[in-house]
Amino acid sequence: GGGGGGGAMLHLSLKASMGGAVAGRPGDDVADPIISPAALASASAAPALPAVGDQVHGYITGMNPKAGAFVVLRSRHVAHIKKSQLAEGYVQDLPSEFPVGKHVRGHITSVDGTRVEMSLRSPKKGGSAASAVAAAASVAEIPVGAVLPGFVRRVEAFGVFVEVG
Repeated sequence: GGGGGGGAMLHLSLKASMGGAVAGRPGDDVADPIISPAALASASAAPALPAVGDQVHGYITGMNPKAGAFVVLRSRHVAHIKKSQLAEGYVQDLPSEFPVGKHVRGHITSVDGTRVEMSLRSPKKGGSAASAVAAAASVAEIPVGAVLPGFVRRVEAFGVFVEVG
């Protein structure tokens, strides 16, 4: 919108165009290049989906405090980030911490058809303590006195929630 201070947003790419030069710019005597149909087809073909584990970055295009965020990746694909995967710990106000347009880096956690899921949390490491916890069928099988890596997820009046592994 014009001048009213509305929230209009412009998405701009600074990538070079297929033609390279700007036609009609003073001082440029460059003719438009001839672009073959094969070049057009390969330029307009959809880029490959990212693979699970790929490190990616992009910009937040939408935020839903209940469902999470949506990120447009460099490959022009949109990835979803679940609310629990936005940060290592609890975030009180997701929309202010993750506003539209914020640049984020993370990794791909799943790809199902064209649905891409990603996480901004650190990837899980498969250490010996973590594998011992993963191998345990229940909490009762974790030995008393075991020292395990983890971090505090939440503190309540009745106790502390710690994510182990």
